[in-house]
Amino acid sequence: MNSDILPDTLMQTARPAKATLKALNTPELLLQIIGYLTAKEIRRSAYTVSSLWNEISRDIVWKNVEDAGELFNALVRLTPDRDRFSSMPTRDDWESFERRVAKRVRRIYLSQHAFTRQMADVVYRSPFISKPVLKNIECIRWAVPGRVRDALGSAVHLLFMHPGLQRCDLEELQTPFIMNSYYPFPVFMREVATRAPNIRSLAVSASAFPQGEVTGASILDGALSTVLPMLPSLRTLRVPLCAFTERLLMAAAASSVLETLLPNPGQVDARKPWKGRTAIATLVRPEFHRVPTIPLDAFKSLTALQLCASLLDAAQLLSAGHPFVSSLMDFRLRVLEPSKNDEVNALTSAIANHARRLQHLTIAFHPPFIPYDPYVVPDAWRGDGINEHGLGPLSGASQLLTLHIVHAVPLALSDTALVQLLLPLSLLQDVSLVSEPNWIVGVGFEDLFPPHTPITIAALADIMNTHRRLERIGLYVDFMEGVPDEDKLPALQGRYALCELDLGTTGFPADFPSCPPTPSSQFSDHDDAQAQLDRLAMFLYEAICMGVDHCDIIHFGSGRNRRICSGMDDPDYSDCLSGEVRRRWEPVYDAISRFDA
Repeated sequence: MNSDILPDTLMQTARPAKATLKALNTPELLLQIIGYLTAKEIRRSAYTVSSLWNEISRDIVWKNVEDAGELFNALVRLTPDRDRFSSMPTRDDWESFERRVAKRVRRIYLSQHAFTRQMADVVYRSPFISKPVLKNIECIRWAVPGRVRDALGSAVHLLFMHPGLQRCDLEELQTPFIMNSYYPFPVFMREVATRAPNIRSLAVSASAFPQGEVTGASILDGALSTVLPMLPSLRTLRVPLCAFTERLLMAAAASSVLETLLPNPGQVDARKPWKGRTAIATLVRPEFHRVPTIPLDAFKSLTALQLCASLLDAAQLLSAGHPFVSSLMDFRLRVLEPSKNDEVNALTSAIANHARRLQHLTIAFHPPFIPYDPYVVPDAWRGDGINEHGLGPLSGASQLLTLHIVHAVPLALSDTALVQLLLPLSLLQDVSLVSEPNWIVGVGFEDLFPPHTPITIAALADIMNTHRRLERIGLYVDFMEGVPDEDKLPALQGRYALCELDLGTTGFPADFPSCPPTPSSQFSDHDDAQAQLDRLAMFLYEAICMGVDHCDIIHFGSGRNRRICSGMDDPDYSDCLSGEVRRRWEPVYDAISRFDA
């Protein structure tokens, strides 16, 4: 390609359309597009170049529509308040709209006010629509209004529902629509299944029903149970908690292709959703007014299970002889009750003895509420926590790849206990015992629920050297202890697969070194603390040389947790750390900066 042809020269030669200017406003993107043409083709016809730019840019502009008002404005100009068409669309308007815009749309989000009842009436009564207009759309997200009349529902079907639709998300369903007798929700869902039978992902989220109200929930789960057999390609179904009834679960079990059934995002913890594995997730909440009986044996291909239950109930479930336990690969347990060592040991023993193919294990200890006052926490959650006598050996689950223990209770593991716990897990790729108090139980709980007992830097090096497959480590490390000679660090041997090292530390006070030493400090003077920072920097330098490419250090101190430094970004923590503190941490910053080099 002729290097003399520059973007500004080309823009002057071939006056692109307005849509082109919106998409091609950066030289890099323009040069990328021009790279598909030869210099001879560009010189031959400015019109040809302009037409190609126009086509490519319109595809970019309309591929993902977040503001549906712009889409409908391309059909007929909307009124200033954008709630209706300024005129009735003619046949030419519809044909032009389909030719210029509709065929390019792949994804669309309809807010509650983007497609009003007045606009739906116009579409519904138009004599010029006999088939879906947006025939290439693959994904629709619709924030459903409170009441859906038949005109609005039918207009949505006419515009968006077609056999090529792959994903449909119905958001913010409200009781008036679900319990509407004029245009019932089951009728709407059957129409969706009839017009778009090849949907692979269906998500429904609904506002909470009044306590004790079961009619709306019954209609919802009944409608979903009815349409499941009508969607032979459905792989993923996300539904509200109220729809997790025995009827829906049995319908899901009867589906030969459904792979994933999950509570809708936002209603349960789903930090790492399951992907690529046959999965059925079931959630039991003790405080929910209608707990279903879960027919687990009906799911013949069950390989992933998420439960919200006590430790003893989970242990009993795994030990009850269900055929799916032997093939279980992903198990996530959320515990809402205070736990003791013997209960934890019962669960780990059940896993080691019965779930030998398990690859991903997450145990999250959560109080069942998020109070604003941390001092209203029940005394049962203020115990001594869990130690090595509770976390029994997992040697039977030797195929574990991921081990996450997220805790809002003290977790006291000695160096030896932690190393022995991980030693049989030779395939481990991700281990994390780092809690996130603000995420789990709200601000202010870090003092009531301290992090687990920090391990020494020697134990961290031992884990790194023993588990060469580890890609992520999340642990608390005390750089104040464990190395008798501060000039001698534990050896790191060879290179590692480690990509992410998340270290929490309680070895330094929150305002070090500006605050005076306190009786609870782990060191007597700030010079000792500075020596530990130098040791940390030396360790990080060596880790970098061994292939580690990312590190986060989070300080858990009194008052608030602070991310001291990060290998992802160039942090500026002037709002929480004074200049003197930053100077004290400079060796660590210098070491961390090399992770991005």
